[in-house]
Amino acid sequence: MAQNYFLRSINLSLSSACDAKCIFCPENRGRRLKTKMMNPKLVEKIVCEVSANPKLHSITHFECSENGDAFLNPKVLECLRIIRKGLPWCTISVFANFRNLTKDKIIRILQENLIDTMCCNIDGHNEYYYRAVKGVPLKKAKQNLLDFLRIRKNLHANVPLTIYAITYRKYVNTIKNNFGFIPYNLHGRELKDIKDDFALIKAMWQPLIDKEKDRIVPAHAVFSWAERPKIDTTSLAYDKYRCPNLERVKHEAFIAPDGTWYACCLDENNELAIGNLTRNSLANLVESPRRKKLIGMLEQRKFREIGGPCKTVNCCQLLHESKVLNIILASAQAHRRILEILYTVKLPIA
Repeated sequence: MAQNYFLRSINLSLSSACDAKCIFCPENRGRRLKTKMMNPKLVEKIVCEVSANPKLHSITHFECSENGDAFLNPKVLECLRIIRKGLPWCTISVFANFRNLTKDKIIRILQENLIDTMCCNIDGHNEYYYRAVKGVPLKKAKQNLLDFLRIRKNLHANVPLTIYAITYRKYVNTIKNNFGFIPYNLHGRELKDIKDDFALIKAMWQPLIDKEKDRIVPAHAVFSWAERPKIDTTSLAYDKYRCPNLERVKHEAFIAPDGTWYACCLDENNELAIGNLTRNSLANLVESPRRKKLIGMLEQRKFREIGGPCKTVNCCQLLHESKVLNIILASAQAHRRILEILYTVKLPIA
């Protein structure tokens, strides 16, 4: 096995379900899966193998909210306990919308030190703006986040929080400016009265967070994976694009609730399967010909042949609101790639 392909991180989809309807998330996410909640027995199998196999000791991180809301899994705390107890050297992070991370779960998580970092999305400053982005009310998420901040302070828990904000205006303008159409999940109706409200989101939460360890981050760029249904792949110039997740594919495993190891976090419907951990070992799949082949094809930019989400690799790119800025950045990346190639083959540069 090529040394470049060792694993650093495992991303577990403890739940492929989510009760929000975000405009920036694909509607078909996880629809292929019959099993929506990961069984703790599968988590234990993975943890035991990582602990026992020296070839897997390069794994030092678990992300436990891959492609879904982990806190919809009724056994989420049991899963986190298994990782913490079995792999004490690994860090554990979760990403939540806080709709289902309730007070009782927060207390258990912080008291038992089950996570190391917490991230969330708060994509609007009031009910109207938040619902425009996420399709659900803000009230529940807001109260649970306030409970998290209060309980963390009372317990003196050292779990930093990052609040991301993808505002309605930022996302809609980015898609319009780059693709020439409004986002797929708007279904033909844009709310033109909505202005960018990141400053208001920040003003709401900045006084409440810990200024030493927490942060609020605006969406400087967005993924457009939700726009795949609108893309005409017949004329797509694949040679213009690189896989932005190639390094993650090389060094991370993405595991669905049913045990499927799929390509990456942007493989929203788990189409590019490397294997299944209920029927195979993690060590075998790390070294499998199927995984090597996928990585090789990504390196060679054979996106059409790979199929699945790679057919719309343009939707995997991080896009800025300004199309001109995207062109400049793409040009800079291409120039850097040319220099990398020249140095690799040791050609003189004039």
